[in-house]
Amino acid sequence: LTRIDLHELSIRHEVFWAVRLVYPEATPEYRNAIIGAVWVYRWPNEEHPDRRENAARQHFNWFDWLHKSAPHCALVRQALAEVSAEYPNFESREHPDLLHWMSLDWEGLQTSWTPEELLSTPASYWLDDLLSFQVAEGEESNRRTLLNHVAEAATQNFDWGLDLANVLGETEKWDTDLWSTLIHAWSRMELDENRYSKVLSWLGKVELHPRYNREIAEVLYALVKNDGPSYALDLLPQANEIAAALWHRLDQPEQIEETEDWLKLAINYPAWDLANFWLYGFSLWRQHQDPKPTVLSDEYREALSGIMEDQSLSGKFGRTVLTSQFAFLLAVDETWTRDNLLPLFASDSKDFQAAWDGFLTRGRLNPAVAEIMADPFFEAVERINSDLFSQQGRFIKYYIYMFEYLSENPLDRWIPKFFQYASQESPSRTGAPMLFPRDVQETKDYFAVEVGRRLQHMAETEQQEWWQRWLKRYWENRLHGVPAALEIGEIAHMLNWLPHLTAVFPEAVDLAVQMPQRSLQNCWVIDEFSINDENDLWQRHPESAAKLLIYLWECDLPRSSWHSARDLIDQLLSLNISSERRRELQEIRIQL
Repeated sequence: LTRIDLHELSIRHEVFWAVRLVYPEATPEYRNAIIGAVWVYRWPNEEHPDRRENAARQHFNWFDWLHKSAPHCALVRQALAEVSAEYPNFESREHPDLLHWMSLDWEGLQTSWTPEELLSTPASYWLDDLLSFQVAEGEESNRRTLLNHVAEAATQNFDWGLDLANVLGETEKWDTDLWSTLIHAWSRMELDENRYSKVLSWLGKVELHPRYNREIAEVLYALVKNDGPSYALDLLPQANEIAAALWHRLDQPEQIEETEDWLKLAINYPAWDLANFWLYGFSLWRQHQDPKPTVLSDEYREALSGIMEDQSLSGKFGRTVLTSQFAFLLAVDETWTRDNLLPLFASDSKDFQAAWDGFLTRGRLNPAVAEIMADPFFEAVERINSDLFSQQGRFIKYYIYMFEYLSENPLDRWIPKFFQYASQESPSRTGAPMLFPRDVQETKDYFAVEVGRRLQHMAETEQQEWWQRWLKRYWENRLHGVPAALEIGEIAHMLNWLPHLTAVFPEAVDLAVQMPQRSLQNCWVIDEFSINDENDLWQRHPESAAKLLIYLWECDLPRSSWHSARDLIDQLLSLNISSERRRELQEIRIQL
């Protein structure tokens, strides 16, 4: 609940099932929290005439789903009854966890040759029939069924598939889809070293490279991924030779004008598999050297430098893979990485977006990387609303880590530079992918979210260090509009910091209640105090907790935000708080 938006569309199915599985085991406090998180949902289009009913439908789907999970739970029965009373026409859906679904009753077309029939006779016997089948039948679905049966036969009996490869090679039938079928079958099998070597011998045939470079690249990558099988190191020389030859025969995609994520796009092309093959292969080779080398070997330097020099789209895809492993390459060969990869991040680099997409999607940030990347980060923030638009969230997360590593006082340079460009108008998100959680609308909002995430995982000593070094002065400055005026989204997310500021809670509350009192959405601070049994801040600092609740009451939070507040107020009233706070809390309790 503190990390995932229950209503995020991209993970709707998984979240529905995860919650359904845990809900029956949850305590009443956590059940209340889940129900409260459901009530929070509002239809995103405020102008839609049916927004209230649409939101209620989502509430109904969730409560009905939870009711099926825990039919004896009075809390969810009551919530479901409230929605049903207002919308009696709502009916239970078969799959509320899915936005779209269909049911099919379909029996695929079958060939007359099952895998068992194919295996009953040597593959060479079937060659003419397999090659002519497509011409004779002319139906794509029927051909697919045949190829599936061939793949199953080759998977069940390696020698049968190898026999088919031999006869295809002998007759120089290089352009048939039977090769693609065979290579896929081999990639799924657990082969011993001898059989894998025989497969590589076929993959080394240059006649196959122009037609099946993606399939071959996938097999090579599988050899070294996650350190590969035990014999992978022995086959590396053979595989490296194939990869070097294959790179020069890759299919070149049509020119791409622009993309929102170069690394994600690269996954669909063989350059992705080959670049990863070289990286994982070098890592595997390096593990077995004693002492470990501090530079790339000649073979791997030549391969990676070839990617850097390739000006085709395959080269660009390869370079975005290399920048995604910047930390690894910096550790194994700092000079090569500085000379080759670092310039890609410069603002005048034609690979600027591709380099940052790779680094921000899969790259790791550590003190060594932070030191070398300081200038590129500081320059790149100027383009946070344009070229880095698709990676804004990740960039901001890393930007915070950067000044944490490098700056004693980020208020002098790093934070003013960020807000100088975060304050500019962001481009329209119409049709754009969901870049932030549903409750984050602007770049500055995400800065507040990421600060909160860092605080959540800090020990109290770390919090105190942050607070004294910059965070307290940052909050004080923002109250005075420096370096930018507080906006409504930021206020909600900064309030969400409070349950995690255990070391400085009273001081933080004193600053928080000076923020403008706005009608706030997505403020979870009350729930965090109510559902987290380990968070005893309200008990340790009842006066500050009371002050915070009184401030929140004036902020006009959604009613659902107060669903667990009554018990919290009752407990605060039993503690030692001032008469003024006690009177105000009693008034809120009565109104609730």
